[in-house]
Amino acid sequence: MEGKTVLKEQYHAWVQAEKTLLWNIYNRLVKIGVLPEETTHVREAIDRLEDLFLLVVVGEFNSGKSAFINTLLEQKILEEGPTPTTDLINILKYGEESRSRVVDNLRLTHFPLELLKNVNIVDTPGTNSIIREHDELTMNFIPQSDFVVFVISVDRPLTDSEREFLELISHKWKRKILFLLNKIDTKEPEDIDVILTYLHTEGQKILGIDPIVFPVSVKQAFQAKQTKNEDLLQQSRFDEVERYLIQALNEKERIRLKLLNPIYTVQPVCQTAQNSLHEKLTVIAEDMRRLRQVEKQLAYTQEDLKEHSTRFILKVENILLDLRNRAYDFVDDFLQLRNIWDITSKDKAELQFNTLVVKDSSQQIEDVLTEAADWMVKKSMKAWDDTLNYYNQQLNHDLYRDKILGEVGGQFGYDRDKIYKSVIHQARDRIKTFDYQQESRKILKTFQNAMIHFAAAEVGAIGIGAVLVSIFSTLLLDITGVLASGALVTAGFFILPRKRRQAKEAFNTSIQELIADLKQHIAHEFDEYMQATFEQIKETTSPVDRFCRAEHDELNTALTELTTFSQQLATLQREITHALTASNENL
Repeated sequence: MEGKTVLKEQYHAWVQAEKTLLWNIYNRLVKIGVLPEETTHVREAIDRLEDLFLLVVVGEFNSGKSAFINTLLEQKILEEGPTPTTDLINILKYGEESRSRVVDNLRLTHFPLELLKNVNIVDTPGTNSIIREHDELTMNFIPQSDFVVFVISVDRPLTDSEREFLELISHKWKRKILFLLNKIDTKEPEDIDVILTYLHTEGQKILGIDPIVFPVSVKQAFQAKQTKNEDLLQQSRFDEVERYLIQALNEKERIRLKLLNPIYTVQPVCQTAQNSLHEKLTVIAEDMRRLRQVEKQLAYTQEDLKEHSTRFILKVENILLDLRNRAYDFVDDFLQLRNIWDITSKDKAELQFNTLVVKDSSQQIEDVLTEAADWMVKKSMKAWDDTLNYYNQQLNHDLYRDKILGEVGGQFGYDRDKIYKSVIHQARDRIKTFDYQQESRKILKTFQNAMIHFAAAEVGAIGIGAVLVSIFSTLLLDITGVLASGALVTAGFFILPRKRRQAKEAFNTSIQELIADLKQHIAHEFDEYMQATFEQIKETTSPVDRFCRAEHDELNTALTELTTFSQQLATLQREITHALTASNENL
């Protein structure tokens, strides 16, 4: 008696510990968006922890399920027939008087029978009927069962639908199963032996253990009980089933199954959720890896464009160096004694300088910058196109499409698609509304404002102001003095060569300064425009990065918690199994 009390106290402690753990699991599953039909199994497992033991009878229609229960109760409480007669889950409970009511898909029947004080018996709709809802009702109710009686008709033993159903019961929900081979009165004994051998062999393949099979005639048993015919009852072999149920479902065994079955129910739900989280993390990890690749590619592209942009700078530099070389030739040719009267004329000198030196340099520079502007726009749009194509491919990648539509769908798949489609939409809008000509004109105008006007002014100042005006004006004074003294030879040998050298040096210094300034301005404009382009791309794709990082953290947290809960379930399962196996006390 003392052992019984201790075990009952331990039972209540286990119930409370199991409830707490199952509630933690339930709340986490709801939070991560597990399908309602899965979380419902967990909730029902919690609710039924302290309910009476549930013996569930299943099988195909017309196999004799309802007849078995009627025979067990020794009264015809449930309707029987060769066609699908049970369209609801029938739960038989103890009651002082007979009454029945329907709640949703359940028919609750109370009956004053001693057996029902300790066990609730459930009759389920027959499977493999033309009414598919019957299969769903029965399959969805199995997780609530504590013990399953599987009724098989001798005229169609172990059909394909029965095999599938058995795999679900035993592998996913791990319920203890008792097989009844019914209607043995319709076959010869040697045929029954063959069928029993077949059931044991095939059952071993499905369950992994030798199944417990009782051949019976429910029809004969019911008749025997009604007529008190012991010989007929023995012939029906139903008394063997009753003795087994009494022994197998003693109070200690009922407690064991009552505690372990909720764990068996929740474990596959947890495992499925963990697998789903792993799959989601795989998708997110790959998204993040590819996102880093895109960022690296953008950085490489930006650096590559910067290197290639130098060719336009070199073109401008060469134009100015050519201008300088023509200026050298001009100075060498113009500052000669034979041109003494042209030298003293500022207008003539300026006209010849513009004609022979400056020529179309400004137009050449503008042509180069126009080409540079067009090139920048095309490269900018290429970057947008590449980004758009990448996200289109990533969103519709077969590997991830299969995962999103399969194991890891639901809210995660919806959110991921939404983020990717938003990025694609923004990139597509950017490309669609992009005006090549307008963008090129805008860039060129910036170049012109910052450089071309400056260059033109500098060329004028260098060509005329800094060289001809400054140097020629001093040269004019020198020559005027020379003319006054009549010493033209002095001008030819000393003054003009020195002035030519000064003019070249001054012009080269100014040209080099101009080249340096132009290179700086052009490089700045290239960098600023391409930086703006890549910043816009990064800003457009940043929701994907934020989504991936947030999902990765949340999924990792959820997976860690569920893994811990699963380990705690396994520990509790071992503790209960060990304690109840070690105890030899009768409750």
